[in-house]
This record gives sequence, C-alpha cells and structure tokens, in this order.
Amino acid sequence: MWIYLVRHAQSEANAGILGAPIDCELTPLGRRQAEATGEWLVRATLDVILASPYIRALESASAIHRATGVPFEAYPPIHEHHIEPFPTVWPLLGRDALTTRFPHLHVPDEFIDTGWHNPPETDAMTLARMGRALDLIRARFASDPEHDFRRICLVSHGSPTGKMIMAFQGITTIEADIRIENASISVLQDVPGKRIVWGTNWVDHLPERTW
Repeated sequence: MWIYLVRHAQSEANAGILGAPIDCELTPLGRRQAEATGEWLVRATLDVILASPYIRALESASAIHRATGVPFEAYPPIHEHHIEPFPTVWPLLGRDALTTRFPHLHVPDEFIDTGWHNPPETDAMTLARMGRALDLIRARFASDPEHDFRRICLVSHGSPTGKMIMAFQGITTIEADIRIENASISVLQDVPGKRIVWGTNWVDHLPERTW
C-alpha cells in the first residue's frame, strides 16, 4: 500500500490574515499550490483521496480530485490539531453544508455533524490519533497486504501529517517533530514486514514558495 501525505495548501491563517476563522479557506496562492499538487499527483495513479473535513483541506483535495479524477471522501480521523478548546459554537461544516460546497465529495454515512473531535489536544494525543488513523486505513485498504497495491492520498494538516510519518515509523513518544510545509507531499509504502519512507515534505512541484 502506498500513502501520499499532502498538507493542505496555504490557508488564510497560514498567511496571517487578520480574523481568519478556525475553518478558513485557501488563499489565491494556496489555490495555485493545490492545483500544482494535483498535477504532480496525476503520475501517482491514485485510487482514493481521504481529506480532513476542514475547508482548507477539502479545497486542496478538490484540486487533486479535479486533476486526477479520483474520488474523494471526508475523513475525520486526520483532522487538525488544536491546542486550544473550540468556542461554544461548533466551528466546522456539517453534512449538508459540506455536500453543497463540495458536490463531488463523499461524506460517509457514519459522519456526524458536530462533536467528532473535542480539543484541546496535546502533541502526544495527536501522535496517538494518527497511529490509530493508520490502523484504520490498513484495516480498510490492506486486508491482503501481499497483493494490495492500493494508492491512497491523505490530505491533512501540518502537525497531523508530521505525526503520521512518526507513527508510521513506530515512534510512540514526542521527542522531536517533523516540519511539514503547505502543499508538500510525503510518500510512504507499507509492505509485508517493512515500512518505507520514500520522502517527506517535497515541495519542488510548487510554483511559488512562502519561505
């Protein structure tokens, strides 16, 4: 099984736009980055795209979907890492709003509109969550890993993406972290008896960088 990890492209919060909401959108640069990421991923011959149900991740996943024609799905286990609690009003889109805004998005039957995560969350909690997300993905897509060549794209956020790479390598404690740039691509391969990290934080496909 191949896993292509993508951090969402530049968001309004990443750009430091004053008043950007928790569930913010991509910037114009972010949209260009997302399109370039989708064009690069055409060569990966993906089977499915799983995306965090945040607007910035779904906008990035939509660009990959348009470029590749691959179906994409809202996937809560790879949601954003928040170190502060949410406000009293749930800040994310529910099923109806998601399907209206993203007509080609598949929202699983088990998706619930609110309460599917409850910050604050520590680094250690996020690392453990991403380990569980990997287990769920293996259970769903790699029931016969010796013959399963499925290629999955996960569109998530900076901290969760770095911690998924750590969890993939069997790291269970936070002693260091992995920096992940906007619209970067990391490639993992899960084969019988071996886990291979082919590369992390690739950004050469991006037309413009912000550092």
